[in-house]
Amino acid sequence: MNKKIKLCFGIGAPSIIMIFICLSFTTLSILALMTASSNYKLAKKHATYIQDYYSADTKIQEELSKLSKSLNEGQIIDQFVYTSDINEHQSIEIICDVTGKSFEILSQKIIITADLDYDNNNKFDDRIVEQ
Repeated sequence: MNKKIKLCFGIGAPSIIMIFICLSFTTLSILALMTASSNYKLAKKHATYIQDYYSADTKIQEELSKLSKSLNEGQIIDQFVYTSDINEHQSIEIICDVTGKSFEILSQKIIITADLDYDNNNKFDDRIVEQ
């Protein structure tokens, strides 16, 4: 009277489960690849921007050095304002107050020099990614 219940799925159910698992793994791998690609492009843009920023900052420091040298030579300057371009959309501006042979930096800020045209779907610095 012991009846054994035998459970048999056949070939259909395991095949459907395997297809579902393969599709899930494929979808997740594509999403991971897209995320990695997006992060790489963003890191490249950021690295280029940082290089441009520090290049502009170096120009400002050189101008401050020239200012200090000219003040030590006896030139009289009331206020010093210098702007250096970071890229076509931004620049750094520095304003110094000069007293005697010394100067004090009043302001150093990033200024937006050009508006982005969002209506034509122009992206900010797409040329970096294309290179």
